Amino acid sequence: MNSELNSGLKRDQASEPGVAGSAGPDSPAGRVRRRHVRRQRVRMLLRSKTFLVGAAVLLMWAGCAIFGDLFRPYNPLAQDLLATNAPPSGKHPLGTDSLGRDILSRVIAGSREILIVAPSAAVIGVGFGTVLGLVQGYYRGLVDIISGRIVEAFLALPLVIVAFVFIVAVGPSVPTLDPGGRPRVRPDQLPYGPQRRHRGA
Repeated sequence: MNSELNSGLKRDQASEPGVAGSAGPDSPAGRVRRRHVRRQRVRMLLRSKTFLVGAAVLLMWAGCAIFGDLFRPYNPLAQDLLATNAPPSGKHPLGTDSLGRDILSRVIAGSREILIVAPSAAVIGVGFGTVLGLVQGYYRGLVDIISGRIVEAFLALPLVIVAFVFIVAVGPSVPTLDPGGRPRVRPDQLPYGPQRRHRGA
């Protein structure tokens, strides 16, 4: 997409010599040229199907995270053991899981966590990588070698296995990435949780 943007800008600049002249960046002609380039980039983005599809998906997730409680059809934790693994239907547009929970409701409820975890993970990764790179570049020598080998050792591990080990160690929730401190439902608080079955046995 970048090559299409650059080629389109070159064609537009070649067809308008007064705009693409060799004026300085702070001159009136330079400011006109920058505005023209920005307009052309916006037009090229709006013509890109990849950009439109990505923007639509992002807006859909944002809408589900913000307004999901208004149009969520069922409680995402409610179980219906008589309708387990049901196919998509008018009652359950995306079907149900092995416990009879509505998949659409669970997708809508999980969108809020996705919009919290994904940007937080990206910010943490970029921040940690930037700090580590600055330290390695500043000290060099033994610090660079040791920290580089440690990072390479982590990168050599399979990502899925590391994710599974991390989930088993800290649990399936994201308390460290949820600064709001919202109360969460524990398994022993569910009406048919394992401890309730054990107590009633």
